[in-house]
Amino acid sequence: MNKKIILLIIFLSIVLSSCIINLNTSSIFTTGRTYTGAWSGYLYGTDNIHGNSIIRIASDGTMQFKDQYNITIDFYKYDIVHKTVSGNDVYEASKYMYDRGDSVTYYLTIELVKSSYNESIYIANVRLVEKRNIMNDKIYSGTFNRY
Repeated sequence: MNKKIILLIIFLSIVLSSCIINLNTSSIFTTGRTYTGAWSGYLYGTDNIHGNSIIRIASDGTMQFKDQYNITIDFYKYDIVHKTVSGNDVYEASKYMYDRGDSVTYYLTIELVKSSYNESIYIANVRLVEKRNIMNDKIYSGTFNRY
């Protein structure tokens, strides 16, 4: 009898802890919050001048973009919009990001798409627009996987 009660308590504690984790992960994309874990990926420039760039989104809410310049972005300051695209939950953050001071401005869009085969996995699609003198745009885009 005691073994059954102990097993029931263990089972309930596992179920409840997984519910709490799911609640936390479902609310982490709200404005002013960030998500746990880190992401890593490549950005590819359409002009192929910069080559491969590496971005890492850290669990502390910052993002490191390493290319010709090192840029750190505070993800907490993004207004994150939730939408549903083809039945998928998509969280999008888009913002003026960085002014280099020589008429070059960066705008960054991060789109987090919930995986259709595993609801706890999001794929981050990242697009970086480099505006030069508000005339020419260079588009960088890539896909990130969480690790």
